[in-house]
Amino acid sequence: MKETLKEIHIAELPKTQEEFQSLLLEQIATPWGSAAMFIAALNIYVQNPDLGQACLDMVRLGEPISPAELNNVFQPFARQSPFVARSYIAGATPENGYTIPEGDWVIYIKITDEKTLRRKSKTVYVGCSGTGSYRPITLASKPPRFVRKRFGVKIDYEDDPWFVTDYPSILLPVPQAASL
Repeated sequence: MKETLKEIHIAELPKTQEEFQSLLLEQIATPWGSAAMFIAALNIYVQNPDLGQACLDMVRLGEPISPAELNNVFQPFARQSPFVARSYIAGATPENGYTIPEGDWVIYIKITDEKTLRRKSKTVYVGCSGTGSYRPITLASKPPRFVRKRFGVKIDYEDDPWFVTDYPSILLPVPQAASL
């Protein structure tokens, strides 16, 4: 199986919904760009749950996060394991307390040539320093008119934009940060 490693750079974590949407619209032309935006949204959620929820809803396909999912999944994640979100940023390791290095945030995404069961669907793998492995995120492409309907902007993409549909192990624990 052929594998390619993509390196996504985020200069600064968005501080508003508008900033996130602007960056998302730049990145959703590829599955790896959308996967990186999901990781950015998780990191925003840990810092600011209201803004993070809005950002997660933008990058996910389907219904907004339900109150049950917020209460049972995302809120415990942010309270008990906020460092898990940082473990997807290159250079943030258990040894340095998952401290994100200065400069651009770098997220490594591995793409393969494997086929999924669903047409217009792709699974990519996000590098996780806490486990030394890659964790899957599945995405689906939608026609460009979906972006106009969802965000109220007309964007011409060479390829269809991508949205996150499944992230089975992204929220799983990683080793605790080392005491510094």
